[in-house]
Amino acid sequence: MKAKLRILFLALGIAALGVSSVNADGNGNLNPGILPPQAVFKGKTAAEWTAAWWYWVLTTPDAVQMTDDTGEFAHVNNNGADGVFFLAKSWTGVPQTRHVTIPARTALYVPVMGMGLFGDQAYWDFAAEVSGLEPGVPGVMAWMDTFIPEMRDLSVRIDGRLVKGLEDGNLHYLNNTGLISLFHPDGSVYAPLGYSYEISLILTPLKPGHHVIEMKGKGVFGFETDVTYHLTVLPKKHSKDGKKHHENEDCGMDGKGE
Repeated sequence: MKAKLRILFLALGIAALGVSSVNADGNGNLNPGILPPQAVFKGKTAAEWTAAWWYWVLTTPDAVQMTDDTGEFAHVNNNGADGVFFLAKSWTGVPQTRHVTIPARTALYVPVMGMGLFGDQAYWDFAAEVSGLEPGVPGVMAWMDTFIPEMRDLSVRIDGRLVKGLEDGNLHYLNNTGLISLFHPDGSVYAPLGYSYEISLILTPLKPGHHVIEMKGKGVFGFETDVTYHLTVLPKKHSKDGKKHHENEDCGMDGKGE
């Protein structure tokens, strides 16, 4: 029973990360350089990227990204090959500093704060039981939603700039997956029933060089995060036609994410 409880509350993990910019652009985007919530990037909505992020977290052995205090495990099952590199939260309750190198022209998926539950019907019934709820998926989902106001004290900076719109009660970047299933790459089912929401951001590719992302926050069940990422973005390689990209060229995305 204790083992099942640990797995359950791992799936209900809360923590914080984020990204930035200071001024709204001409289209009213609060944080230029961050995709608007309605944007589609690489064929997926922010909610679909949220589901992909949870799959990454849950299928990586021992959830090592969440306890990584150096960045050693940042690339486990996570190389940015699809154009997006996942950052991880922290569940240790102590400050962590991670040094990570990523390819050029790679967007970042940044989970700010959220909750997820994935498993079969028996697992969901178990979640209802330990939470004092009546059995049933809708009731558990409604119960999970009651914790949205508990995501608080969010503070995120990128290269010293504070992210706007992460103050208490702001749901601008809240991405809800709805009731879904998670699948392995071979098409087999990993979790037949899943539900998650995440205040999450997709950060457009950073310029080559060194960048610092700092994030702190609090959530339910006493979860806290305090993580500093030192990111090294590699220089761009030669293009196929033999012309070299400028080292300082920024690979930003428009409001449509493509």
